[in-house]
Amino acid sequence: MDYKKDLIDPVLPNYDKIVQEWYKTDYKELDFNNENKHYLTNKGEKVRSKSEKILADLFSSKGILYKYEAPLQINNFTIYPDFTFISPYN
Repeated sequence: MDYKKDLIDPVLPNYDKIVQEWYKTDYKELDFNNENKHYLTNKGEKVRSKSEKILADLFSSKGILYKYEAPLQINNFTIYPDFTFISPYN
């Protein structure tokens, strides 16, 4: 009976599909502007501090999807938090 589920296109995508689409969406990262000091995560991402590397590696090891320094629009302001996660509630 499970094979029938594969033939149905849901009206609304499920949460896993929403998360995967969010994670695959490209964004312009902040430049490192010739900063000599940076750290590489286990996934090969550049981060600015040792604590960010530890957190990124922890998130990655637990399967938590995140974006590093992705632009976040709040009202008329754009901010660049260290890590951005997708919420299942909004």
